[in-house]
Amino acid sequence: LSYLATAAVERVFVIGGADVFAQAIGHKNCGLLYLTEIMQNFDCDTFLPDFSKAFTLQECSEKQSEGSVDYYYKVYAPKQETI
Repeated sequence: LSYLATAAVERVFVIGGADVFAQAIGHKNCGLLYLTEIMQNFDCDTFLPDFSKAFTLQECSEKQSEGSVDYYYKVYAPKQETI
């Protein structure tokens, strides 16, 4: 993330792990979150931090399905600060 502050990069995608998620979501230049919300429970060990206080849902796809698993593509944007 420090390197990216000085690099000529238009868009960065973060794919984990948990600490990298937290750093990226908390970074001042984090503009959008592109998430796939899977409507099923799985045993896993990496989770996104709670971003609901800083981001708001902007877009949500129609329900998608792969076999018996339903999912949605969602886009979140930073909440605008109020004065």
